[in-house]
Amino acid sequence: MILLVAASLLLFHSASGAQNSTVKSLCPLDVVKDVGESKYFSVAYDTCFLFATSIKVTYDKAVANCKDLGGKIVMPKTMYVNDFLLSEIERLPSSDQGSPFWIGMTDRKNEGNMVWEDGTAVKDLSNLVTGAGGVLGSVWGHGEDCVALDPRDGKWHDYRCLKSGLVAKNSKLPYICQFPVSNVLQRFLKVFHPDYHGF
Repeated sequence: MILLVAASLLLFHSASGAQNSTVKSLCPLDVVKDVGESKYFSVAYDTCFLFATSIKVTYDKAVANCKDLGGKIVMPKTMYVNDFLLSEIERLPSSDQGSPFWIGMTDRKNEGNMVWEDGTAVKDLSNLVTGAGGVLGSVWGHGEDCVALDPRDGKWHDYRCLKSGLVAKNSKLPYICQFPVSNVLQRFLKVFHPDYHGF
């Protein structure tokens, strides 16, 4: 029972600037060492999240940056994760709170068929608001095929993936990466929490 309580305390934890020992012990060490002042780590269940707020980049650059760090662009496949990300964005310094954050969802390959960056279908689209950048994206041939989580309404909005064309609003945004936490904690949770299946 004591071990289960201890594990529960580790399920949700966050730290600005990765100064917290829990974050340091659960998130990839090489990534934690490379964190600047405008990045923020948070741990929930079996995932370490990195809120990259220091620069705004295109969707492809966000995906590449997360991959270069050994992670993936965040894929909030459940509303629990989506709501957790929103609550963590609220904890960021006010200068970092207002912008949408890229998440790993697109319909590039088949317009209107949203998939997660790992190739799995998005099963519930009730949180998606389409047409965030207006009609001009389609008129100029640069559709809004990539998705960002907007903390102002908690919804997923589609944006242009790349900055291109005469009108190119909202094509560079901050982003969130996800990394698996240490395998030791995952095994511990599976043994002592039978309902645990991760996210």
